[in-house]
Amino acid sequence: MKCLDTFSAYQIRFITVVIASSLFLHRVCRDRHGCNVVTRCIDKAAGDEQLLNSLAAAVCMDGVALAEHGYGNFVVQHVMVAVPEARDWLHTTLRGRYVSLSTQAASSHVVQRCLDLFSPEQADEVVGELLACHHWGFTFQQLITDPYANYVLQSAMRRREIQMHSMLLDAISAHQNLLRDDRIAREVFRELRRLYR
Repeated sequence: MKCLDTFSAYQIRFITVVIASSLFLHRVCRDRHGCNVVTRCIDKAAGDEQLLNSLAAAVCMDGVALAEHGYGNFVVQHVMVAVPEARDWLHTTLRGRYVSLSTQAASSHVVQRCLDLFSPEQADEVVGELLACHHWGFTFQQLITDPYANYVLQSAMRRREIQMHSMLLDAISAHQNLLRDDRIAREVFRELRRLYR
């Protein structure tokens, strides 16, 4: 870390190139200190578009496994913020997996960040998958009462500009009477009431 803080991006380029190779990236991102090294390399590579894109592309290619990991998810989130072009790559990688990722501790944070940063069209696709959760073996009721997916739903509810917004609110409203006593679901319904004010 001291080298990354002290030396210029050019001087540490070799470190970034090695980390960007698929042999090391997965292991480094999943390490407690390694995830900080990778995020620092991403920040340092900001002036070198080719290096930055290769690092971001490597993270996105392994996006599902990294999103599901306690440390790797921080790297995925950092790439989404630092490299806006990577959002398209990541969306392609995560497509078809948003429901299962929403129900896991680490990856639910990644899905929330996706909903915050993705274009309205991409956010619509994510919400579409959540609404069609039965295709992935879940019920919408399970998502509302899930300790992680409920936060994803709340993030989705805040994207008022997306086309699927009213369908999402209607789907949540349909479960209000049935789940009104569920502790986790109450948070989703509280957000729903806040939006209707």
